[in-house]
Amino acid sequence: MKPQAYLLMALLAAGVACGGPYSSGTACTAEYIPGVVATVTRSDTGKPVSGATLTLTEGQFTEQMSEPPGLPGYYNGAFERPGRYTLVVGAAGFSGKRIDPIVVLHDG
Repeated sequence: MKPQAYLLMALLAAGVACGGPYSSGTACTAEYIPGVVATVTRSDTGKPVSGATLTLTEGQFTEQMSEPPGLPGYYNGAFERPGRYTLVVGAAGFSGKRIDPIVVLHDG
């Protein structure tokens, strides 16, 4: 039986991007803010799982969430892009997980 990686998530209200195809023209943020922040940990030890693959999808949009340098097991995605997402998590040697919906709001 494969160990499980637990996904702990904090959903943030993301600002609407300034410019580009997803801009509403009504709000801009001074910082580039992730709409989804996730932590992947081992179910047996609680230690972070580095190198996991976290994929967010919404319709035709797909994004691989990033793991910032020096922060193992922490992942960011959906930067300033509100929407209703499906998240698929996988890591070598662990059972996969699908979570939906994940709703990212905007602050504008």
